[in-house]
Amino acid sequence: MTCRALSLWLCSALALVPVGQQPGPTAGAPTAGAPTTGAQTTGAPTTGAAATVALAVAEYQAGRYAEAYAAYAVLGAEANAPSAEVRLGLALAAVRVQRTGDAEAALRPLLDGGVAPEILAEAQFVSGLAFWQRAERAEAAAQLQDAEPFALASAQRAAAQALGAFCAADRTRGGWPAALRNAERAARLGAALEQLAVRQPPNGARQEPDAPPPPEPEPPRPEAPDEAPPELVQEPLSAAAAAELLLRVQQREREKLQVRRAGQRRAGRAGERDW
Repeated sequence: MTCRALSLWLCSALALVPVGQQPGPTAGAPTAGAPTTGAQTTGAPTTGAAATVALAVAEYQAGRYAEAYAAYAVLGAEANAPSAEVRLGLALAAVRVQRTGDAEAALRPLLDGGVAPEILAEAQFVSGLAFWQRAERAEAAAQLQDAEPFALASAQRAAAQALGAFCAADRTRGGWPAALRNAERAARLGAALEQLAVRQPPNGARQEPDAPPPPEPEPPRPEAPDEAPPELVQEPLSAAAAAELLLRVQQREREKLQVRRAGQRRAGRAGERDW
């Protein structure tokens, strides 16, 4: 399936704004892999700044992501208007150390527009990684015994936003195999979350620990998204499979809305208690 077909499913299912036009959260990457010391800057760095950039890149490439994040954070704090290179490096390092909000803040000016297409594509690419991170956290929270009512819905939405971000990167670059592969993985993550939603009891009806539901086989977990163009591309979803997934997501949302409304009506009856 192409990113166009995946995006049509995404936008119709969740009415999302294309990632490149969002003023809100996203996270991004310097080059599709590790930061570089190249000329992706809005101005020539000073000697001290260039040395700090080189240090940050070296730390990142050595796998010392916390140190890389700290170096990029110094650069971002010292500059009145950090360069695109610094913003992208800071965002990627922040994603690596699970500081998703910091990554989103670093990339927001780039995603708002006014940058070169290659910079925008890189920002969109790793914004998908940040959304993926949020989806995994929400999925884990949704499976706790005392989970928040809409944790699973948050996970599904973040997975769909990851799909949109990867598709946006593919379109901006005019074809990006790594972005397309990650878009397909995000679609599979959304399908796995939809299966989890079907198995999970409605809000307020969770079973007690002494009466667990019969065990069922877990759906296969999708691979984590790539940070660099892969050598192989997974088999894409068919258009029929994406359409079927859309129908199931919409039906699930309608069922949850009906359950919510029924609970509100019961709570509003005078003299009655819902227990």
